[in-house]
Amino acid sequence: MVKTILIFFLISSITTKSSAIDVDSIKVEEDKVLYVSDQLRLSLYEGAETKGKFIEYLISGDKVTLTRFAGPYAFIKTESGKVGWVKRRYLVAKLPNVVLLKEEQIKNKVLQEKISLQPNSKRLQQEQDKNKKLLIQLSKLKKQNLKISEHKKIVTSLNKQIMNLRTTKSSDQLKIGSLKLQMAEKVKKAQTIENQNKIAKPLKLIIRSIQTYWYYVFPLLLAFILIGFIIAKKVLEVRIKKKFQGIKVW
Repeated sequence: MVKTILIFFLISSITTKSSAIDVDSIKVEEDKVLYVSDQLRLSLYEGAETKGKFIEYLISGDKVTLTRFAGPYAFIKTESGKVGWVKRRYLVAKLPNVVLLKEEQIKNKVLQEKISLQPNSKRLQQEQDKNKKLLIQLSKLKKQNLKISEHKKIVTSLNKQIMNLRTTKSSDQLKIGSLKLQMAEKVKKAQTIENQNKIAKPLKLIIRSIQTYWYYVFPLLLAFILIGFIIAKKVLEVRIKKKFQGIKVW
């Protein structure tokens, strides 16, 4: 009889791990009873966000009543009557292995006390050995749960790093776009300056030619001015003679 009871508790504790489902797969029902998952101290908030007002901590195995969901958060009611929001992924539909392990340890202790009151026999010794093996298996399950929790933390950390990298990538893309715009403006300015240089190039050539051949250009310029002055004088004289009947003015 004792052997059957121990086997039953072992199977129930093992199946608890396989049957512990994510709250995401639970249909939202009114007053759905859930439990806080293994090795956890879960924060209860007034609002559906971590920045909301903190109410209290919930520990593994605490029984809560689910009312509704809001994104990654669930609105629950504790056995003490307090209500608030928690992260829904830390809620499971069955008692966690930690609580089951404590219950099994208590039952095993009671069983050992009962056995110690009876006469020692080979059969009782075998039952005690089996109990020890069951306790070892339960301890292994507990360690596995701890490893799973650690892996979840690592995955969460990696997701945060990916989000940071995506944010950095977006920022770098904006900087590249800004640099491209600046480069386009500089190219445009360079083209404008080049066009201005093309327009001013003939003038520069003329000025440079004058600077180089000024000793030829200057006498020619004076000669042109003198010839123009003489021609203008003759024209004026002709006009004055016609007007004043040939009187010489100067």
